[in-house]
Amino acid sequence: MKELLSRIAFRLTSPQLAFSVGELVFKWRGQRADAPVNLLPEVRNVLIVRLDEIGDVILTTPLLRELRRNLPNAHITLVVAPHVAGLIQHCPYVNEVLPYECRTEQLKWQRMRQHLSAILFTRRNLWARQYDLALLPRWDVDQDHAAFLAYFSGARWRMGYSESVSEQKQRLNPGLDKLLTHPLRDSAPKHEVEYSLALIHALGGGIQETHLELWTEAEDEAFAKRIFQQAGVAATETVVALCPAGGTSPLKQWPVGRFIELGRWLQTSRNARLVLVGGPGEEALGVEIERGLDAPVINLIGRTTLRQLAAVLRGCSLYVGNDTGPMHVAAAMKVPTVALFGSSCHHRFHPWSQNHQVVANELPCSPCASVPHRDRCVECIFDHPRCMHELPLKRVKEAVSAMMPLHQSERANA
Repeated sequence: MKELLSRIAFRLTSPQLAFSVGELVFKWRGQRADAPVNLLPEVRNVLIVRLDEIGDVILTTPLLRELRRNLPNAHITLVVAPHVAGLIQHCPYVNEVLPYECRTEQLKWQRMRQHLSAILFTRRNLWARQYDLALLPRWDVDQDHAAFLAYFSGARWRMGYSESVSEQKQRLNPGLDKLLTHPLRDSAPKHEVEYSLALIHALGGGIQETHLELWTEAEDEAFAKRIFQQAGVAATETVVALCPAGGTSPLKQWPVGRFIELGRWLQTSRNARLVLVGGPGEEALGVEIERGLDAPVINLIGRTTLRQLAAVLRGCSLYVGNDTGPMHVAAAMKVPTVALFGSSCHHRFHPWSQNHQVVANELPCSPCASVPHRDRCVECIFDHPRCMHELPLKRVKEAVSAMMPLHQSERANA
């Protein structure tokens, strides 16, 4: 029903209507022009719109770096959701980070209100810059009106993934290509980082490096140092971060009881110190795990900013968690990572690092096995998410055992 309402609302507030009105305004302002064969030499001002969750924004950092490498003198503006802005605000590859709140509405008048909000935001924050190029890295369904924001920015050229890349996107974003001057029609399964970097190739640019990055401040590092000192953690100790939450979807959550069993095993057989991490609203999971363990843990769930979380994870020997934002934070901080996948697609969203292990319980209904290629299951066809609930503790222990000696040998040689 939710999907049906979204389809109806999108058609009623169609890109065709926005295009018809917008072209009159922007042509009058002189902000429309034919595109050259190679865009990069013509670009002076760039807008990137990434209104997604924490992990999605982190997976965009290679695009930011490589775009700056190709356009060293351009002014680059990045628009993100407010809750992610603090994590990315010190990125050296962009000139400014602007937060924009987008509520995914269903009713026609609510969608119209969202479009009006986008117009007011762009007029107030973006029109004066007169952008040459707007980029939309998201491959999947545009549920946050990013294409409308890019269009209303007045950018002369607008590049993003076509509505035709998936059946679901065609259903939910009909007419989206009308808002783009350069729709990309790549439907081949790729990692999200590769989808983002494909924009560079489409612009005629080159790519030198693909690794993730995050940027902390001295105060964030001081916070992490203080946390470990107060807990009496020695520099030689093995510190393992556990993230028990499923982020935006309970279908992505490994049972808390398994995390408790894993924690006991890490404390007894590996003599590891445990750090529990997660976001606001997930505190109850940390309390339950603390109660289930015999030895004390450092419970930071809901008690850190995103940059503080990054600094804390930098000091950890290993990270174990579900497919959530903190998993990508760990990968960006070069922490060896064991990632637990079930309802979500590990081909698209596995940790983008050399030092990780994916533990997945792929059932016939898994997104990676479905057509069209999907991000994750929105609803489970069973009475419980079997892919996560039946993921054996033994397989996770084996992955942890494979990762920890590698990390410890690296530390010994450092």
